[in-house]
Amino acid sequence: MPDVYYPTGATWRATPDILIGDSLVIEVDHPAELHGGSTHEEGFPAADLQRDDVYRAAGLTVIRVRLRGLAPVADSINFVRSNYTRAVATAVITCARQIVDGADPASFASVTVVD
Repeated sequence: MPDVYYPTGATWRATPDILIGDSLVIEVDHPAELHGGSTHEEGFPAADLQRDDVYRAAGLTVIRVRLRGLAPVADSINFVRSNYTRAVATAVITCARQIVDGADPASFASVTVVD
């Protein structure tokens, strides 16, 4: 896996934002202007897709919170909103709890726009 932060081809330094047990990853994504360390610049969501492939290969379900106009990522459960709000947090937590409790991840909409 290439290093998504530097074009060296060295180690892959990406880790999930939140790891729940051995079955679920939550990634919160927003554009680079919000924080200096973001990888969400040119070339994305390609690296998000790579990262999700690695997570899924490890048997993890991926939930992505896509903020500030970022497009949903294919094959993940996406919550899309302009800003992170209590409604987004509640929707993500509800989804995560249901998956941890045994719900089939395929039963969730691939894209949920949270009002």
